[in-house]
Amino acid sequence: MNGIVVWSRALVASMAIVATGLCGLSGAAGAQTATVVAPTCHDAQLRLALVSGGAGLGHVAIVVQIKNVSGRACSLSGYPKAALRTSSTAKWIAATETQHGYLGGLGHTSQHMTLPIVVLHAHGGVASAMIEGSDVPAGNAKRCSNFRTVNVRLPHTATAAGFYFTFPACVTPQVHPIVAGIYGSAG
Repeated sequence: MNGIVVWSRALVASMAIVATGLCGLSGAAGAQTATVVAPTCHDAQLRLALVSGGAGLGHVAIVVQIKNVSGRACSLSGYPKAALRTSSTAKWIAATETQHGYLGGLGHTSQHMTLPIVVLHAHGGVASAMIEGSDVPAGNAKRCSNFRTVNVRLPHTATAAGFYFTFPACVTPQVHPIVAGIYGSAG
C-alpha cells in the first residue's frame, strides 16, 4: 500500500479510549491517582514504614509510607488513624485529621479539597500520609516530652502497625490524607 497506513474507525476509537485511560493515570514512584478505581487495599497487600518527614520553622513531620507488596493493584483513600504515646504514660493521643499543614498534606491552601483515591499498582506501588507536629514548647514550658510509640491503621484495614519513633510531643499531632508518592505531600 505504498507506506500508507489505513486505520479503521473502530481501531482509532479504541486507541482514543486507551489513551484517555492512560492520561487519567498520574502520580509518582509507582502510585497512580486514577478515575478507574482498583479494589480497596487489604492488610495482607500492604507494608508500612515510618520515616522522617523533615522539619521547618518549628514544624516537624513523620511520613507513613505504604507499599503494595501483592500481585494485584488496589486503592486507598482517606486518613490513616494515628495514635501516639510517650514512654511515661499509657495514654494514647489521637492525631487530628487535617487536609493540609505546613509541611504536607493536600497542599498549602485554605480550601476544602476532595480526598484523592490513590491506586497502588501491583508489586511496588506506593502512597503515603504525613503526621505533623511541633517541636516548640507551648506557653511557659522550657521543653517538650517526646512521643516514643506510634500506631497507624489505614482506612478499611483491620490491623494497626506499631512503630517506635521519637517525635516531639509539644502539641496534639495532625494527620493528613493519603496521597500518591513517598513524601506525604501532594502540594
